[in-house]
Amino acid sequence: MTRRALGSMLLILATFALPTGGAYAQNEPVKRTADIERAVAAGDAFVEEWHRAQDLAPLYDKWYVVNPAIRRSNDRLFYLLFQFTAGLGYVPGYEADVDEATVHDAFVAFETARYLSLEYSLSMEEPPDLDEKAADSELERARRELRLKKFSRSDGDGVLTRAEISKLTRAMQRISEILRKRLGPEYFELPVYKRQVQELLADEEAPRIEDGFEKYGIPRGTPVYRVPRAVFVFYLVEELGEFRVVTLGFEL
Repeated sequence: MTRRALGSMLLILATFALPTGGAYAQNEPVKRTADIERAVAAGDAFVEEWHRAQDLAPLYDKWYVVNPAIRRSNDRLFYLLFQFTAGLGYVPGYEADVDEATVHDAFVAFETARYLSLEYSLSMEEPPDLDEKAADSELERARRELRLKKFSRSDGDGVLTRAEISKLTRAMQRISEILRKRLGPEYFELPVYKRQVQELLADEEAPRIEDGFEKYGIPRGTPVYRVPRAVFVFYLVEELGEFRVVTLGFEL
């Protein structure tokens, strides 16, 4: 499945704002180029840490903006990720017992499994050997268990409880555990992987600066850096003198 297929879902609208950082004037091409290069370097550093950790949790704490409203909006993307995974025609609701920590853990688990699955798919042009077939069977069983997860219904709409979200989180964590067995440090040095990453980037637009990011409440006049690197499409802003992640891009 391609990045676009994995990511084709709506972003949640936010109702908050960040402090403005000042728009670029037309006569600042040198500064724009230098800042884009810094943003690309930040994206590459994120990718290096991701390849070592293969887990979004520690990267989330370090790399995402500290703005709590933006963090909550990212966490709530879990519901869209679940909708996409379950093939629902609507975004599920949730019971009153669902707290922010439960949703955050679910978001991190779904995003970790999503990007590990994408990384794993980048070597699929080579036929698996017998050991790989066994691992693939284990992975498919875990994915099938996820698809079989049930959720309650209220007035005809799917409504997730905290216990059900926790079960889904554990199912996604299990998928990630299996994928990590396949993605050792040497995996990211394979010629086939590097070639596939370059093909992904060749299909992407070059890094650029956006004027704000309305869907996340970032006003016009604030530079937002859209930076495709490896399997990610970063949206970055400068916060406290460093580039931080607003969100990982979804192809709409």
